[in-house]
Amino acid sequence: MMLKKIFVGLGLSVAALTVLPTMASANTLLERTCRLELNDNTLQDGSRYDDHYFAGIEGQTVTVLLESEDFDPYLILEDPDGNRIGENDDIDLEGGNLNALVAVTLRRNGMYRVLTNSYQDGEYGTYTLLVSSPTRSPQPITDRAADCGNGGRSLQELQQGAS
Repeated sequence: MMLKKIFVGLGLSVAALTVLPTMASANTLLERTCRLELNDNTLQDGSRYDDHYFAGIEGQTVTVLLESEDFDPYLILEDPDGNRIGENDDIDLEGGNLNALVAVTLRRNGMYRVLTNSYQDGEYGTYTLLVSSPTRSPQPITDRAADCGNGGRSLQELQQGAS
């Protein structure tokens, strides 16, 4: 799995660099500041993740950005059937940008799942997730998407002392 992460990260880094400048003019479909924690669900490689959902439409181009100063972010995007349609480790490893970015054109209408993950098992901390598109999605984001995934807590909850 680690070798796959390296190849996927390298393959998407050049495309990701060309997408970054256009994000400022895009519509925000989903934006969350959350925390990856020890009690979150795990992937097969043992790394922890939170999941987030957004509504997408066929033909829509979306950009998914995962940023963290606490851990090396790894990002996975799944279609409505649970198939991986994008994943990325580092935007620009040589340039030192370890954040993750995926840009894809959606092939069908439905709820898409974003897994916010750390590259290595044992990495935790605060992160920001941003899903944007040049066009708005006609479907509202569901209530499930308003939280920080499967047990992760939002920064606001952490600041209020939620346990």
